[in-house]
Amino acid sequence: MDKQTARLLAKDIVQKMLGPIFSSPVAQHYRPMNMVELMYVGAYFTRSMVEFGFDPLDDEIYSIFGTFPPDPNRVEELLFKRIMAGKENPDEMIEARQNIRRLTETPGSYRRVFISLVKGAVPGGAPGRTRKLKEDALPRLAALSDHLMPACEDFRMLRKHFPQRSTQESLEFLAADYPEQVKYLAQHKEAFEQLLKDKNFLRTARTEKSRSRLTADTMAGCEFGLKPSYAVRKAKEARRRSKTGASARKAQN
Repeated sequence: MDKQTARLLAKDIVQKMLGPIFSSPVAQHYRPMNMVELMYVGAYFTRSMVEFGFDPLDDEIYSIFGTFPPDPNRVEELLFKRIMAGKENPDEMIEARQNIRRLTETPGSYRRVFISLVKGAVPGGAPGRTRKLKEDALPRLAALSDHLMPACEDFRMLRKHFPQRSTQESLEFLAADYPEQVKYLAQHKEAFEQLLKDKNFLRTARTEKSRSRLTADTMAGCEFGLKPSYAVRKAKEARRRSKTGASARKAQN
């Protein structure tokens, strides 16, 4: 991204981000967070620092936000430097800006969205042991993934072109073409939506087709109570075994 475009993006993001703070009259629309909400914010901030460490520019971030309200010009300059240094993804920022605009159309919704995001980001308790998949279940896992694959492909394509549609609306749109698959995904809607939000996990697949396969493998794993990464690994193993077995039988013939 060139400097002029980066500067314009930084200016626009700062205006959207800090606009509610400087809007008038603020007190009539926004109330301070209570202690429970502040606990979530503190937990998220602390865990983030532990997990991701400190960036060389973090000191400047703390300095800027050490006073309230922060200076928009300083925030804009910091954001511009981070974009030019490759520390921020412009495409992700533009996508986030569009999503936030839709989600925060009213003053009260700012609060709901912020708290829900923070609560969702705070890690849960220590996970239990991963359920192991029995050997004889491997073919069924792979078959179910294959069964879900076309619906997952069309779902991802639909969401790409119509991102404003909810998961439920997209599934209902596909129900006529994929009644069984949509029924299954609706039964595991919570897991499906969690997967759609896990951008880091989805990015482990590099192409749209491979992301659709990853989605199908993960959702197939719900039938067996498997965690996403384990389900994907076992589904790949099942397909590899099936292909090896088919090659061996072909060689014998």
